[in-house]
Amino acid sequence: MRNTENKSLNCNVYNSINDINDQIQLKTNDDTLSFTYKWFSLLRGAILISIFVYCSYIVSKDYLAFDSLKAFFIFSPLLYIAVIEIFNETHIHVTNKYIQIKHKPFPWFGSKTIDVKNISQLYCKKLRFKNNVEYGVFVQQRFGRDIKLFTSFRTSEQALLVEQEIEKFLNIENIQVAGEIDS
Repeated sequence: MRNTENKSLNCNVYNSINDINDQIQLKTNDDTLSFTYKWFSLLRGAILISIFVYCSYIVSKDYLAFDSLKAFFIFSPLLYIAVIEIFNETHIHVTNKYIQIKHKPFPWFGSKTIDVKNISQLYCKKLRFKNNVEYGVFVQQRFGRDIKLFTSFRTSEQALLVEQEIEKFLNIENIQVAGEIDS
């Protein structure tokens, strides 16, 4: 019988435990570590749906300027992004052989599998995109380039949780990497 544990993520390093608990679930057993990260953002979803509704209204008022095929190609990506922002989750599954990232239930970019033998270090970075700040976990490979594991965390605590739990599970000593955020 496997030892299965659900953690509520009460770790001394993390200051905003409620932020972490609202979006990340952590499950462990003897041979796997799994995270589920909820993408849900009411604000982002509401903004995207509002844009979609507004654009649909404009198209319906000026129907002669747009034919239905053009409208479909313009608004389908907006609707898809709104839907995934509301419903998608990222699943990070770690074993002693690989780290696997999958986005469900709707497909999105960034799904991957990384061989654990090639990992020398994990680290977190702060990423700035115009007026937006996100945090990401990266893998430093023994040979080759660094790999983005996942980069849509809203707080540094969330990224640090994933980094530290994976390092602990894989017995990787935490060594400071240039550009890494402090834990």
